[in-house]
Amino acid sequence: MIITKNFQEKDLLEEIKNVFDLTGHQGKHVTFIMTDAEIKKESFLEYINMVLSSGEIPGVVPKDEKEVWLGNITNQYIKEKKNNEPSQQQLWEYFVDRVRDKLHIMLCFSPVGNKFRERAQKFPALFNECTIDWFLPWPEEALVSVAESFVKKFD
Repeated sequence: MIITKNFQEKDLLEEIKNVFDLTGHQGKHVTFIMTDAEIKKESFLEYINMVLSSGEIPGVVPKDEKEVWLGNITNQYIKEKKNNEPSQQQLWEYFVDRVRDKLHIMLCFSPVGNKFRERAQKFPALFNECTIDWFLPWPEEALVSVAESFVKKFD
């Protein structure tokens, strides 16, 4: 996904639907990375918040496509859960669990300024359902040591 200045909510929802296909339907591991600069509208964060809190966005997958996906994962469900007659609800819950297990969302935000605090208040799952890594400036000694370890390899 490449986010351009014309990137809209419908584009984000289409990308999230594609990620649901890869993770919940196909069972692949996916990392979805989004930076401050790529958030064109705060509503983008509402969708990310929904995925983090519940594992789904209601209505993002059309009913006919959802039925195909659930039909395709039925055999995997039966093997794992030992239930030969799963209901549509059980299959959907299994699908959502797969999304939550296989989708890794990486948000790269700057903590400088008020936006970080405001987003924490508006979108609680962005902070409650995530691990926050604080990257602080490196001491000069550490920078020199790392640089020297790489430079030593060259003649």
